[in-house]
Amino acid sequence: MMMRAGDLMQRESLLTTSGERQLTQDMVRDLGKAMEDISRATGSVAHFYKTLEMGDSGASAKVDMKGNQASFQALIEEVGSVQ
Repeated sequence: MMMRAGDLMQRESLLTTSGERQLTQDMVRDLGKAMEDISRATGSVAHFYKTLEMGDSGASAKVDMKGNQASFQALIEEVGSVQ
């Protein structure tokens, strides 16, 4: 969908009917909202993935629990993604 949205936005001047223009606008807005939702859903755990240290043996993996961005703190607490 991202590729299609980009193609349509590049050809915006060729979209001459109001129906085509409205459908394109609706699709791009829906895509933008979906991208924001994905960002919010994954942002709270992305920090933990990038700080993973596996250790030398089983059951010794660690992540930095305190270094997540403050902007995600409310979301982390709401969804309980960090125990």
